[in-house]
Amino acid sequence: MFLDQVYQRGDVRQLVPDEAYSEDAWVIPVARRLDLAFDGRASGSQQRVPLAVGIDVAEWVSGNMLFILHARNAWLTAGGGATTAQVRFEAESVALDPDDPITEYIDTSRTVAQSPVILASTTAPLCALDAIEAPFGPRLRVFASVTQGAAAAAGPQTLSVSIYLTGRRK
Repeated sequence: MFLDQVYQRGDVRQLVPDEAYSEDAWVIPVARRLDLAFDGRASGSQQRVPLAVGIDVAEWVSGNMLFILHARNAWLTAGGGATTAQVRFEAESVALDPDDPITEYIDTSRTVAQSPVILASTTAPLCALDAIEAPFGPRLRVFASVTQGAAAAAGPQTLSVSIYLTGRRK
């Protein structure tokens, strides 16, 4: 499948066709031009917003996370200064309980892949590729890690992102 096709939630493993050199290559669209908005309260709190949980990478020997920032509005305070908000997209290894798949066992000791930190000064468009650090799996969870910061925003802080996982099987 090609990256310009529309994917349904749950349709996460697609073999890349018509590529003789990449019989074992996989492209998993986690988010495609996903529009996110954060209210920008001055809280200093951190939130984790899950985008995908339980992505099967058990057969992968290597992989990458491709991050694309398509657009971002101005993250300004009521006085016109820059907010102190930060957003980063991260992947962690998880295991699902076979008897209760809603239960996740998360390896929070380390992040296996991450995007650059998006700040008020970050310019769109932006594209970044990060290798998924071994060991990883058997499944991955991708989430947005949002820190609102101490300076409140005058309005919603918005951004449009795409995230793809690419991997090579054994």
